[in-house]
Amino acid sequence: MGRGDGLGGEENFQVTTFDSCQGGACVFLTSCLCCGFVLNYLVAEKIGQNALLHGLLALPCWPFVGTIPLRMRTRTFLGVDDNRMDDVLCGLFCWPCAQCQMYNELKERGVD
Repeated sequence: MGRGDGLGGEENFQVTTFDSCQGGACVFLTSCLCCGFVLNYLVAEKIGQNALLHGLLALPCWPFVGTIPLRMRTRTFLGVDDNRMDDVLCGLFCWPCAQCQMYNELKERGVD
């Protein structure tokens, strides 16, 4: 699946970066790197990427390493306008919010 498969056509994500962390999920992800592994794993699995690889990339001391490319691939999968600078900035400065956003966006669009 990917661009042109009926999921795209949006200018941007429907779920905004900071709205996706309601209930303190960002704080929880920041304090639990294993949770970042699980969330990256689930997102990668839903978009047909190597889930184990993306999950493992979220485990080191720099979890943004796995979040940035996964966010770019999620944009491509959903057909959302490409904005690499936004992906890099979100991944570097608020990776937990970016992880929550990707997961919630896929859930919102019914991607299983």
